[in-house]
Amino acid sequence: MEASYPSSIAMIAMCVLPTAMMQYHRLIKKHKLCNTTNALCGLFTAFMVIRRLICGVHLFTDMLGGLIFCVAMI
Repeated sequence: MEASYPSSIAMIAMCVLPTAMMQYHRLIKKHKLCNTTNALCGLFTAFMVIRRLICGVHLFTDMLGGLIFCVAMI
């Protein structure tokens, strides 16, 4: 297994899903449905990041680098 910095899978999850959450907030008019989809996206994002850390595929610094990159892109 080769090292990957920053974590590309976590970076995709941290870029795509929060952006989707922003779009859901704008496009879905029913507040209950909007809150549910946003909660599911947030949980899935957290699950992706935590799963990569627990499996030992990436270090915390890999996730932090991916997060910083995503915040700069968004």
